[in-house]
Amino acid sequence: MSIKEPDPIAILTRRLIKYQVLSLVATLAVVASFYVVMTGQGTDWHPWLADRATAMELLLWSSIVDLIAMYRLANLSRRRLILTRVRMFSGV
Repeated sequence: MSIKEPDPIAILTRRLIKYQVLSLVATLAVVASFYVVMTGQGTDWHPWLADRATAMELLLWSSIVDLIAMYRLANLSRRRLILTRVRMFSGV
């Protein structure tokens, strides 16, 4: 019996979805912390956000995570596009 290899495009698609979800969560954290920093109304959402220093730290770390996720998304999208074109032109 032979073992079927997984489809590389399907694997890349799953990784893309994982990083899209991570980017979504990080973007929501950036928006929330930016709102708290600009308005100072962090206690409306959570008592932890009452301090501006905490909101700035959340803004910093969520921005870093979002940038890393976007970088990985760009690389994976490019790789998937190349694999799709190779498959399309090779007749597989």
